[in-house]
Amino acid sequence: MAVLSVRILLLVRAYLRSQRQLNNKNESGTTMKTALILTTINVPKVLALYRKLGPDVAFFVAIDKNTPHDAINFCQYDIPNCTVLFIEDQQQWKCSELLGWNNDSRRNLALLEAVKCGADVIVSIDDDMIPM
Repeated sequence: MAVLSVRILLLVRAYLRSQRQLNNKNESGTTMKTALILTTINVPKVLALYRKLGPDVAFFVAIDKNTPHDAINFCQYDIPNCTVLFIEDQQQWKCSELLGWNNDSRRNLALLEAVKCGADVIVSIDDDMIPM
């Protein structure tokens, strides 16, 4: 599992670096917006590593009914440019109840929010995939 985590982190790092080298420009020369999405039931410490790799990337975290307050506070106060999608925010989407709770399908609502905010590139992660 740790090897897979390292590969994922290296791929994301390489991608984010290539975006910075390209000045985040797409083919038409306009700036591209990158977003990182996840759902969590833990304090997602890996976000601090991803933030170092991509300081301009918007993070969207869909919390779940059993997400601890420590995780919410970490995302809100310790990670810049991180949007926390509270339960009430998620329920604004008609598909929210169809997704159910206490599963990683909540990440789809973070995806919808990233698209709504104009993200051109969206990276989906699992917060428990951190190199050891």
